[in-house]
Amino acid sequence: MPGAQLEVRLENNPYLVSWFDEFNDIQSFVKANITRKAHGRQALITNNRLSKIYKKEIASLFPGVHVISLPDGEGQKTLATIETICDTLVKLKFDRNAGLIAFGGGVIGDITGFVAASYMRGIRFIQVPTSLLAMVDSSVGGKTGVNLKSGKNMVGAFHQPGAVLIYLPFLKTLPAREYRCGLAEAYKSALIKSKPFATYFQKNSSDIQNRNPESLFHLSYESVKIKNWVVQKDEKEKSLRAVLNLGHTLAHALESHLQYKKLKHGEAVAIGLSFAAYLSFKKKHLTRKEFEEIDETIKSLGLPRRIQAVARGTSASRLVKLMQSDKKNANDEIKFVLLDKPGRVRLAEPVGNKEIEIALKEFLEFE
Repeated sequence: MPGAQLEVRLENNPYLVSWFDEFNDIQSFVKANITRKAHGRQALITNNRLSKIYKKEIASLFPGVHVISLPDGEGQKTLATIETICDTLVKLKFDRNAGLIAFGGGVIGDITGFVAASYMRGIRFIQVPTSLLAMVDSSVGGKTGVNLKSGKNMVGAFHQPGAVLIYLPFLKTLPAREYRCGLAEAYKSALIKSKPFATYFQKNSSDIQNRNPESLFHLSYESVKIKNWVVQKDEKEKSLRAVLNLGHTLAHALESHLQYKKLKHGEAVAIGLSFAAYLSFKKKHLTRKEFEEIDETIKSLGLPRRIQAVARGTSASRLVKLMQSDKKNANDEIKFVLLDKPGRVRLAEPVGNKEIEIALKEFLEFE
């Protein structure tokens, strides 16, 4: 229940993930644990939509903080944005004792984290996620980065936050499409390590869609618990952490193909999850029934499952070529994260280009 905490136990930078459902509680926590411990100037990075909606909340939580507000969207994840923010910090005379606050979803978290990792070779930052995607996944674990024209998140760093503060009522203003994107990442976590959690999505789709408060906490807490387990074992993705990319190999290729337009990240992940399940079935890891259950659950969450629904005319060979640039690959082999069953993931493994292309052609024909 809200008021709960999980510790991310990393040797060099342990930190707490804390949940709140009352504004007074998060306000008191910030004052006692963030504001009083700050040793330098603070800047809060957010987007224009959130800075308007939550102007009073930002001022109340972080009085006197300098707000840097960016245009909304994935298009802001560029090196140019990083340079602009860093130039602003220099003009404000921020030194190594300064701190940053990421107030937003995954895009803001990635940008703020990368600035924190690189400005003066590293300063502190905390995450205050406002989207479900960030509350279930991206705010925890320390991955930061921006996109290049040649691929998603190709430049970045591992830089852990000092704290993650999850205030569930922020989700009340989250647009429906963005909310569904977070469901894709939460379901991904369930498929990786928890059969009961995966079943929860099948049996509670109505409560989930209606943003029932208990469901919201369950989605966030269980997802973070799974990610925490992975990150503590492999902070910098030398082996196990790659399983968190389940569904992302095709997702990143699709996003690149569409130039980060038309399709949101969570939607691309949903299609990627369906294909990863299908490829797992083709390789005889999953049964057809298990693949169909996963596929139908994605549908029940209001998420896209088919490439043709968002990118009609896309060729399998084009997607394979884009997948070859995925940063998880080695020796020109495409590595895929596959499933043995719902709730049991396989380590990333190379799959032949031809095998992927054949499966993709079949997948492209699905209705």
